[in-house]
Order: sequence, then C-alpha cells, then structure tokens
Amino acid sequence: MRIGVDATVLEAGHRTGVARYLQNLVAHWGREPQGHEFVAYHSRLTPSDAALQQAPFRLRRVLPIPFVQSYTHPQRLLWEQVALPLAAERDGLDVLFSPGYTAPLHSPCPGVVTIHDISFSVRPEWYSSSARWMMAPVSRAAARRRQAVLTDSNFSRDEIARVYGVSASRVRVIPIAGDPAFVPGDAAVAAARAAALTGGDDRFLLFVGTMYRRRRVAHLIRAFDAVAAKIPGVRLVLVGSDPDGELARGLAAISARERVVRLAHVSEPELVALYQACAGCVYLSEYEGFGLPVVEAMACGAPVVTSQNASLPEVAGDAALYVALDDEAALVEALVRLLTETDLEHTLRERGPRRASLFRWEECAAQTLAVLEAAAVERGTLREPARQHRAPARRVR
Repeated sequence: MRIGVDATVLEAGHRTGVARYLQNLVAHWGREPQGHEFVAYHSRLTPSDAALQQAPFRLRRVLPIPFVQSYTHPQRLLWEQVALPLAAERDGLDVLFSPGYTAPLHSPCPGVVTIHDISFSVRPEWYSSSARWMMAPVSRAAARRRQAVLTDSNFSRDEIARVYGVSASRVRVIPIAGDPAFVPGDAAVAAARAAALTGGDDRFLLFVGTMYRRRRVAHLIRAFDAVAAKIPGVRLVLVGSDPDGELARGLAAISARERVVRLAHVSEPELVALYQACAGCVYLSEYEGFGLPVVEAMACGAPVVTSQNASLPEVAGDAALYVALDDEAALVEALVRLLTETDLEHTLRERGPRRASLFRWEECAAQTLAVLEAAAVERGTLREPARQHRAPARRVR
C-alpha cells in the first residue's frame, strides 16, 4: 500500500504538539513498515528526520511556499486543499494521512485526519479571527468527509461527535505517549542539572506548556504565593511561551515574585531533568484534548497535581492529585499537602510511571497504521490490510 503523509509540520526546527506526534509515528513506521511504502509531502524545507531519508519513506517537495506550517494562513490552505491533492493523484496513493486538525476536503484517495481537540470550535474567543474563519470550518468539514477521524482521548471523541455532528463510531481514540527519554533518573544528577537551569537548589513546583489563559497559570502563581508564605524556600518554575500574558498577570498580584522562575525554552534532556527533580508538576486546564505534560511528568516519577475536567482525569487516572479548576483555596491545600506529606509524595511517584507506561508510541503507531489500512480497504484501493507484527492494543482506563 502506498501511504501519503502530510509532513509539513516536520519542517519546524523547534517541535511541539503535532510535530512531535508525527515524528514519533514516522520513526516507528520506519522500523515496522508492514510492507507499505510512504510518501512524505513537504513544502519549502526538507525534514531532517532519519526515518524519512530512507525506505520505506520517500520525500516529496510540493509547492514550496512560506507559512505552510500555519493552519490559519491562506497559503497553507492553498497548499493543503489544492497542491496536496494534485500530488496525491500523481503519486497514485492508496490513502492520505493528515496528522493535524485539517485535511483536503476533496481528494483522489481515501483520507484519515487526526483532530487532537476542537478548542478552536468550542471556545473561538481564545483564537484569532483566522482560526475562527479558516481552521475551524475546514476541521469540521474534514471530520465529516474523511473516511476516519483519529483523536487522542475519549473526551475529544465525544466533543467531535457533539460539536461536529459526526458519529462517535467514526472517531477512533488512539492515545499518544511521551517520548522514550522521559523516565525516572538519578535524583542527585537531576537535582544538579535543575539547579543549574533555575539558578538555585531549593525545592520547586513545575509547570510545563504554552501559558494559554485556559491553563490558569496566573491562578497557579497566586496560589503559589500563598504556599510560599507557608513553606520557606520553595520556588515555582514555569517552562514555556506566554502568548496570553499570564506570567505578568500572575506576578502583579503576588509578593513572592523573586521565587518564580520562567524558562521560555529548554531542551528535551533539560526538561527531563526538571521533571525528575521537581517536588511536583502542576497542570491545570479548562480545555485539553490530552495533556501530554501530565504523561511526561508521570513517566519521570514527578507527582502531578491537575484539574478534574476535560481529558485530564482520563489521562492521569489514579496517579494524580485533583483539584477543581478555579478553586484557589483547594489548589493551595493540594500543593501544601504535596510538599509536606511524604506518604502522598511517595505514592504518586510510584503510581506515575506505571500509569504513563499505558501510553506507548508502538501501540499508537500500529493502531494508526491499521486505521489507514482499513480506510483503503473501505474504498477498495487495497485488497486486505497487512497484519504481521501488529502491537496488541491496551485498554486505558
């Protein structure tokens, strides 16, 4: 079977989100192609992934234009809706895989799209006008027209069915995973590396992620101020960009400003060390399709405090301490407990890696490939899917 892959997200230098999702899929497909060949479509920049440089992959440059990685730019729309289907027809694809939110609405072959969440449709006020008027309608139409829709959680499946009017039976839940580097490590080595990164060796709480307003970072900073008044020496480390001004909003309301450290960007090894060394990882969110930092933190043995809404309880299971999203007093209490109750800390450190082990890229890649095969069979472009070496599916509760 000849599988096309929209690989434009892999043109990015610094990868997050959809790019990390696709880089893990192609790495596993490169090792276990199941007899298939893959055509990876890109635009101006050639992805550097080792898996794409050799069989079963073939790189194909299509309409080299700027802004192709921006889902809300008109040039991206031109590339995806016109140039990509023409290339798919020329290459005789059996199926086309679109890994991030949107897909060609008219294609010469069956298509599968991954929609990680639909926050841009449910809460359009969080997004730019281009996201509201371009990304959301194309995502909705792709969900209705493609042969299959993939998503990361039961929460997102139910949202796609509810908002887009797509039968839940057409939306396949395939959880993603943390990268293999996220594992527990030597405590002393991690502490030394974290101290070098943060400028001190005090105990610290950690937040990782883009600081969107829905993730309540200002709320976390205010709660931390109350914690800092109770527990001397503790610090808060925030890792990620701040497009919504959450850092300034939070710092303006507290007295312990000097105990809040912001790192805009860290490497993966540095991030692993921060997870391994932290006293706890805090991740609150009003709307989340999965919550990858929760899995990464658990995999490294970091105790997790998270909110009891959206996909987060589904991901963290019994390996986290939960709080109501906007209950600041409850968050303060949870953080104080985490920092003072040794038994609670040990319990969460033990449960985290076990919970994180339920999410595996091997299974995600194998199950995604099985959906691509089935989509081609449904349209009659492939006689029967390959079945050898299929990873067994695990049920995540």
